[in-house]
Amino acid sequence: MLSDLDDDYRRRTRWRRSLYVAQALHVRLIGPPSAPSAHHSSHSRGPMFSTLWQDTRYGFRTLRQQPGFTFVAVVSLAVGIGLNSVIFAMVDNLLFRPLPFDQPETLVSIYTSDEQGQLFGSTSYPDLQDLAASGSPFDQVIGHAMMFAAIGVSGENRLALGEVVTANYFSALGVRPIAGRGFSPDEGQGEGGHPVTVISEQLWQKSFGGRQDVVGSTLHVKNRPYTVIGVAPKVFNGMMPGLTAELWIPMSMVADVEPAGQIDVVPSATGATRLQQRGNRWMFVKARLKEGMTASQAQDMATPIMASAEAAFPISNRDRRVTVVPAGQVRIHPDIDRSLRPVSAVLMVSVGLVLLIACANLANML
Repeated sequence: MLSDLDDDYRRRTRWRRSLYVAQALHVRLIGPPSAPSAHHSSHSRGPMFSTLWQDTRYGFRTLRQQPGFTFVAVVSLAVGIGLNSVIFAMVDNLLFRPLPFDQPETLVSIYTSDEQGQLFGSTSYPDLQDLAASGSPFDQVIGHAMMFAAIGVSGENRLALGEVVTANYFSALGVRPIAGRGFSPDEGQGEGGHPVTVISEQLWQKSFGGRQDVVGSTLHVKNRPYTVIGVAPKVFNGMMPGLTAELWIPMSMVADVEPAGQIDVVPSATGATRLQQRGNRWMFVKARLKEGMTASQAQDMATPIMASAEAAFPISNRDRRVTVVPAGQVRIHPDIDRSLRPVSAVLMVSVGLVLLIACANLANML
């Protein structure tokens, strides 16, 4: 009998304890059940939110009363958060952001080797024409090179970064201008006869005030009037991650600008201009693979093309080989990409430590 009474006592005790815990949680999260409806304000959401609001107001009052401490705390956190944001945006742009092209899986980068055996060298315009000829494994071959150009808009002159490109640049990449059009095939032919340009959305807004009638306007490049025929979309900044091109001009107008980047010049008797000299390698090449073609198959088919060029032009094309790499595997340049990921990781760790130090300093001041 005594053991039965002990068991009953323990059961009642456990039940009351559970009931007390449930009631305490109810009061803490929702409020007392008998709270009058006349006080339906921030308290109606429970004591927890009321306390949070009171703590927030108290914190702001404290910060106002101690402006020196507030300034140091805000600056410390701003430096840490700002550096993290800038570095992460840069790393994201260089490493992780997808290419802004249609069907990037069919796009490849094409390189020719140089005299020192460097596999990932630049290409000359005549070599590009050979790779684009009938019988090649490529559907469309695109030439592009970064450039610096002295531009003038409405009396304002400055140096701008852009690209000189083949006429099929926008159409082959699947980039559709938000105003106007890209280059037509005839605008890429000849030399010096097609002063037209496609400008970036940034240049459109900054120098043309976002005018809807910008197509047909005039922009001076090296004191020569160019007609604006299109505006590129904001998401497209050109072929070089981390850099923003402000304008694009067709390859036929390359004499008006100065190409920048990897330039390999072999003295040759062929041609007098960049578009004619087979030994003047100043552009990079991308191409669309034909349907069903892989990058390795394309390289096997492109190798005899370069061998034929070497036989026909032994001075400018001696020991030149072709390398085809899927464009998705290239962010800036294969040689640069090897060290890009470790450097980016070190940068992210470094700025993370800066934020950690800023938080530790703030905690120490508190």
